[in-house]
Amino acid sequence: LNAIMLFRKRKGMLKKEDALTMAKVIVSSAVMSVAVKIIYNLIAGFTGNIVGNIFVCAVCGVCGIAVYAVMLLLLRVSEVTALIGRRK
Repeated sequence: LNAIMLFRKRKGMLKKEDALTMAKVIVSSAVMSVAVKIIYNLIAGFTGNIVGNIFVCAVCGVCGIAVYAVMLLLLRVSEVTALIGRRK
C-alpha cells in the first residue's frame, strides 16, 4: 500500500523496464508454485512421519528453487543475466 501511494506522488519512479521485470518475476513465481504443487501431489504419500515430512519439504524446496531459477533465465530477467555475465 505504501508503494502505491509513493508511485502516485512521484510519477516517474516506476519505469517501464521495472514493471516488465516485476511481471517476469510474478510469472516465474506462478510457474514455480504450479510445479511445486504438482511435485507435492506426486510425493505426498511419504508424509507419514517426521523424516517423510522433511524429505517432502526438501524435495519441494529444491525443485522450486530450480524451476524459479530456470524461469528467470528463460525470461531473461536483467538482474539475473547481469549476475551470470559477471561470473564468466
